[in-house]
Amino acid sequence: MLRAVRELRVACYALQQAAADPARHTAQAHYRVACLRGEHGPRPWRWTAIA
Repeated sequence: MLRAVRELRVACYALQQAAADPARHTAQAHYRVACLRGEHGPRPWRWTAIA
């Protein structure tokens, strides 16, 4: 349960960053949401760091 909450939090952070700088972060934000929706197979996903 805690892992799912953390994944949701970091995906939301990616969405916030995509809103602030779409050119840099939109693709990663969409990828993270797709992972949470089950569109990219089982864990572990290959999320890249967002700075």
